[in-house]
Amino acid sequence: MLKNILFILQNPEAEKEAQSTIPYLAQNGLNGLLSATKPSGCGRMEEFLPAEIQLAETLFVTDSPQEASILQEAGCCVAALYTTTNRQEVFGDIPYALEELGEVEAAYYRRLYDRHQGNPWEILQTARCIVREITVEDVDALYRIYKEPSVTRYMENLYDDREEELVYTRNYIKQVYGFYGYGMWLVTRKDTKEVIGRAGLEYKEDTGPEMGYVIAVPYQRQGYAREVCEAILQYGREVLGFDKILSYVEPENKASVNLCLKLGMKCIRTVSQAGKEYVVFQKSWEKL
Repeated sequence: MLKNILFILQNPEAEKEAQSTIPYLAQNGLNGLLSATKPSGCGRMEEFLPAEIQLAETLFVTDSPQEASILQEAGCCVAALYTTTNRQEVFGDIPYALEELGEVEAAYYRRLYDRHQGNPWEILQTARCIVREITVEDVDALYRIYKEPSVTRYMENLYDDREEELVYTRNYIKQVYGFYGYGMWLVTRKDTKEVIGRAGLEYKEDTGPEMGYVIAVPYQRQGYAREVCEAILQYGREVLGFDKILSYVEPENKASVNLCLKLGMKCIRTVSQAGKEYVVFQKSWEKL
């Protein structure tokens, strides 16, 4: 669990901003610290870290590529901070960068930490469900859901080879979640934590965000799909800032056609892709 944010900064203005951020972090259950020393000046990480913090519970934020590299090599969770004086600096393969510390929410620091630790992000909750990112441990649950022939009637199946599916899932977590911050997620029941489906948003270069879903057969016709998809549409608009979301549905898939209509999506056209016909539904809003 993330407990500490340790700022290692060279830019004086960034140091002032970090100081003003520390009280906000404390209000949100995080211990903010501004380090007076640098990892590069210490022989071991144990000599650098303040005695009161644990490495595994800490996110490091630095505006120095040199310090970032040292921290990353030591296995630390690191985020780069861009300032007015380091815009041209290269932070190697540090996956996350911040700007304007005063605008970074505590929840975002926690998400950066979870990403580094391999913990799935919880995306949203509904009355009965939790929507979260997939993990490799969820693959077997997906195979149980997809073994029903009706589930794959209108969608692509999983890989026949479980190892291929595991590789695909690892790459998806890194390349899709890691790059976009969203994708196809897992749907679990709040009460039992059982995986009952998947739903989410995927970005297509030529059309923008598209919503898809699948609910396990034992949980169909109980309102789960509508409950989850309504929340995802709202998340897409309010959190991700989309002004439209599409859904491609085969005309014979009456259940999904009816769901799109219940969600207030409008049929805007029909298209042919890979030899199949699709009805394209769209939910649109005024730009926020």
